[in-house]
Amino acid sequence: MFERLKAWFRRTFGIYSVKNDAILLYYLSTLDVRARWLRSRGVALDPDGIGLLEELVERRNKLENCPPGTYSEGDAWIEVYRLERLMALLEPFHNLIAEIRLRLDEALAERASAEPRLRAAFILAEANAFDRSKSPY
Repeated sequence: MFERLKAWFRRTFGIYSVKNDAILLYYLSTLDVRARWLRSRGVALDPDGIGLLEELVERRNKLENCPPGTYSEGDAWIEVYRLERLMALLEPFHNLIAEIRLRLDEALAERASAEPRLRAAFILAEANAFDRSKSPY
């Protein structure tokens, strides 16, 4: 009974709760899986990378388990996007390239109008990201 009253109060007075935002919780679960993947694969991280991973896990858990009213909906999403960008700093390079290609292919399949522009920007950025002036042999 008390829980239903609290839920009614939150809805009535607009108190945001991360626990009631299914999409944000899904997003947090993807960050959890990526962090676990990095740990389980023994991805080579320097001490700064290990510290960043620990910070990310701590901040993710803090966000997921915060009491209602700690964050506004916008602030919670800003934090989760910040965590995603920080996670990208830890991902191995080849994972990021594959991830971008996958998302561009999804955009193409969904006929997103921005897909051609984003793909062209990616191709240009990828070409500029590598120093091809020297042969590795």
